[in-house]
Amino acid sequence: MKACALLILGVIACGGGPPAQRAGAPQTGATPAPVKHPEMLSLLERYLRSPMSIEESELKKISDFVVKSPDITVEIDPIAVPFLQEDIDEGVKNVVLIGFLAGNAAAQLRAGVKRDDVVAGVEGELTIYLILKAQSTTALKDRKVVSPSLDALLEVRGKGQLAAYLESARARRGAGDVAPSRSANAPTGKDADSEQARLVVEAMQLVKSGHPADAITRNLDKVIAGYEKQYAGDKRHIYCAHGQAEVLHYMVDASNRGEEAIAIGPMWADAWYVKSYALTELHRTAEATSALDKAIALSPRFAHYLSERGFLYQLAKDWPHALASFKAAEESVKLLTDRDEQRDEHTRALRGQGYALVELGDLDAAAQKYQQSLALDPDDKTSSQELEYVKDLQSKRK
Repeated sequence: MKACALLILGVIACGGGPPAQRAGAPQTGATPAPVKHPEMLSLLERYLRSPMSIEESELKKISDFVVKSPDITVEIDPIAVPFLQEDIDEGVKNVVLIGFLAGNAAAQLRAGVKRDDVVAGVEGELTIYLILKAQSTTALKDRKVVSPSLDALLEVRGKGQLAAYLESARARRGAGDVAPSRSANAPTGKDADSEQARLVVEAMQLVKSGHPADAITRNLDKVIAGYEKQYAGDKRHIYCAHGQAEVLHYMVDASNRGEEAIAIGPMWADAWYVKSYALTELHRTAEATSALDKAIALSPRFAHYLSERGFLYQLAKDWPHALASFKAAEESVKLLTDRDEQRDEHTRALRGQGYALVELGDLDAAAQKYQQSLALDPDDKTSSQELEYVKDLQSKRK
């Protein structure tokens, strides 16, 4: 029996929906561009035609490909996926979100060009939305399927203005509510977000200037309490993301697990991280560890937090857990988009592993980690010095 995409909804309803035009399909007569992943393209297109016929293992293949493939790039722009903020069924959101990912990725594979294609992504989500909407009076009659923002986007597309709308909306970002809507504009909450960010930045400055206790009582506890009040009783899994790639990972991962989740900005997690930093300065290590664990619970794939956790394990001389934490940090650096930040976090994670491996007595593996770090950054003096130290230990063993 097939495990369908709509298992996310708790509904077994296999068998395709109505025929749908493929998002981003090439024009008639055009010569198809060669693709690197023809089997994946076929799977993506099949999802866009009939999401309910997709098996669970195939759904995971799609999500893994979108997140990990070096041959495509997909960003989740709030303008393109406004339905994520609406009061509709969380499972519906997840299935439509994968439609956005599939449409975007399929268009890039057909074109043979690695370039985020927001229009094709929205075409994909609208295709899936229409299939689900057709089921809203039958298999999904007990679910909130109808999305005002997606209905508005369908109207825009019907007028042939989808690409122009998305381009102008992105250009007007920050000027107000840019999502198509039949209702009045709603508050964006940007003022509150800016205030939280100001408090966290100010707290870090207080810590660095020698006032960690003030940073906690004046700033960080206030930020944390505000978020806890805002999301009290929310049954969704709340993630804090530091970039679009991190958002994508959390949302796809939640979709694969059938979990109701949202990704907000990083300030809640950052407040816990800076509090951990301040508590470490106050030599309150147990509390610092607890605060950092709360930051990681909100941002489980943020490399910087994971390396900080590895550092605290180092202080406790817990080498196996330090090694595991630095390994997790290395696996997460791919979600960082800034190249310099990615290199810095990658080399830090490698150095952390090297240090733990020395303490665990695996000198060959430690040397390899330091060599990998130097390959990424030849000017990494710490790795160079540690590698010489490891070589010296190796020579004494012979």
